[in-house]
Amino acid sequence: MHRNWIAATLLALTPVVALAQSKPADPAPAKPPQGEPAPKPQVDPAAPKPQAKPDEARKPFVVGNMVDPSLSFVDLEGKTRTLKEFAGKTILLDFWSIECPVSKGYEARLTQLANDYSSKGVVFLAINANAGEIADDTYAKIKDYVKKEKVPYTILIDKKNVVADRFDAQTTPHIFVIDDKGKLRYAGGVDDDETFKKDAKAVKSFVRDALDAVLAGKEPPQATTKPHGCSIKRVGAKS
Repeated sequence: MHRNWIAATLLALTPVVALAQSKPADPAPAKPPQGEPAPKPQVDPAAPKPQAKPDEARKPFVVGNMVDPSLSFVDLEGKTRTLKEFAGKTILLDFWSIECPVSKGYEARLTQLANDYSSKGVVFLAINANAGEIADDTYAKIKDYVKKEKVPYTILIDKKNVVADRFDAQTTPHIFVIDDKGKLRYAGGVDDDETFKKDAKAVKSFVRDALDAVLAGKEPPQATTKPHGCSIKRVGAKS
């Protein structure tokens, strides 16, 4: 009787086993046709978005940076000028004033520098960014000063202080030397005699040293120095 019970049980299970063996397996996930990209994963709209990088166009230049050649000014005739005009040349930017006594005191020294280095391909640009001096769109006072003092370099106007801010210019004078590749190579003062009391032979000219080095393809002995002069009176600043 025991054997009969086992046989009956096996006969009852036979259809179940056969049915399980005959059931097809689940199909594999479909692959995209050849040559078509796989579908992109769904993005959760609630997920935090990556933070935007700071605006590079507003960061001040530091020595070693490439200077944006699209920086623009206007000249004394109201014509827009850009640094791109002077591509391939060494450029000296002098943030400059017709009222600051320090800037005026350096006029003769900068004129001498311009006379000495213009023949070597150096472009001298004086930038006026002082709100009170450039408010008059005719620039009559600046023109009179340039004529009276026989200023030999190009005068440019930084109406909204965009250029002054990009160079972080603080004083008049404040000098920046850009090499012929467009890289900022020197930033600082003219020399170590801001009180104009030293004998000419004892004065150390930071600008002359920087220009000589840059023109020779070398690093300036001092890439940065502290500028001295009157603070730039920016547009909108409280007096």
